[in-house]
Amino acid sequence: MLRKALVAASFAAFAAAAVPAHALNPQPLPPSPCKCDSVSALKRAAYLRFVLKQQVLRHQLANRAALAVR
Repeated sequence: MLRKALVAASFAAFAAAAVPAHALNPQPLPPSPCKCDSVSALKRAAYLRFVLKQQVLRHQLANRAALAVR
């Protein structure tokens, strides 16, 4: 009986420590003052496409150079 009480108490203490108070009562985020979120998302997507394309081209160039050395 004492063991069950200790296990229950330790579990309750662990659960209380594991869950922060703000997770139990989440607050909504304030509205964004910036109206250009969609534009910045488009710019971010375009930049990511550019970076990925540059990476692919760099790998292709490295592969070509490695084949030319052989």
